[in-house]
Amino acid sequence: MKIVGKECEFFGKKPKLNLKTKIPPKAITYGIYGPNGDVEKRLPKLYKKLKAEGYNFIERKEISNEPSSHGQFLALSDRFAGFLSGNRTGSAVDILVALHFGIANGYEITRTIDISKPVKTKHGGTGYYEGYYLILKK
Repeated sequence: MKIVGKECEFFGKKPKLNLKTKIPPKAITYGIYGPNGDVEKRLPKLYKKLKAEGYNFIERKEISNEPSSHGQFLALSDRFAGFLSGNRTGSAVDILVALHFGIANGYEITRTIDISKPVKTKHGGTGYYEGYYLILKK
């Protein structure tokens, strides 16, 4: 996949994933780690709003054991309504791919993440971002 500005292009074959379950309609995939990994607990207002609009949340481990949540979303983007990246998920580099994919494809984006402020890890790694972002197909 190549993303430049507001253009996104897939080339080659998308990876095939061994799915554990059928992806429900209006599915939003996510991967929120830590003690409060549940969207309903971590982001209750957002969860209630989206559930009322008919969206279904499906955690990445329910879908496949293979890639990360953003990797699953990109590989199966035609089958998902959206992607939610939760607080402190993945490295600062990894989680930006799905965000830029959403920007390039004109998805509706809600976010509290400030991508100009990555938080460094103790060991000097790429760090993470505080907050979340949600991308939804319009």
